[in-house]
Parts: sequence; structure tokens; C-alpha cells
Amino acid sequence: MISYPLLPAIYDLWIPIKALPMSAPQQKRIKSVKENPRMLAFYSYLSFLCLIPLLKHRENRFVHFHSRQGLLLWIWTMGAIFLLFIPVIGGAFFVFSAYVIGGLSLFGMVSVVLNRTWSLPLIGKLAKKL
Repeated sequence: MISYPLLPAIYDLWIPIKALPMSAPQQKRIKSVKENPRMLAFYSYLSFLCLIPLLKHRENRFVHFHSRQGLLLWIWTMGAIFLLFIPVIGGAFFVFSAYVIGGLSLFGMVSVVLNRTWSLPLIGKLAKKL
């Protein structure tokens, strides 16, 4: 039988931290998702979750900018999945697309964390037209 000695220690540390009551200033610092545009913009680069900020929060230009880019990445992903049905070429295009979409999504997430509106290469100009 395999033993995992760190799991009980991690579990024991997690329970007391989770049970600690929060003070009033700590509770005020916690924002809901509606009040946090950076979190919504971050969702834009997580596959189909781009639809949430795109449909619900169009008034915020920062969120809308990132959700349009995320929508194009999601459309590209769906196209790559459908092209898998084409032998040889579909598989190669899917692998290429997976690496490019992963890199662009990571680039977009970094720009959200840094609170920037950087246009993604390859799709930035097209996203502005949406």
C-alpha cells in the first residue's frame, strides 16, 4: 500500500484556516464577481466562459474588450475540433491550434492580471471589429 504522509498534514492545516471567522474589514474587501471586472475579464479566456461577460457586462469596456478576444479564441477552438474529422490535416491543425490558443489565452490572462488591454496577435484586429 502506498502512503502519502503529506496529505494528513495538509488536511489538518486546511480545516483550521477554513474555520477562522473573518473580521468586518476583511469582509468588506471581498468583492462579488459583479463588482470585480478583472475576474470577469479573466473568465473570458477560459473557453465558453467568455459568453458570461460578453452577454451580461457589456457596459464595462475593459471586460468587453477581453470577452471579444476570448470569443474569437473559443470559435477557433470549436473550428479546430470540427476539423479533427478530416484525416491527417485535421489532427495536425488541431495540435497546432491547441498550442497557439493556449499561448494566446495565457497572454490574455497575463494582460488581465496586469490590468492592460493588449490586443492578441492574429486575432486582435478581428476582435475590434466585433
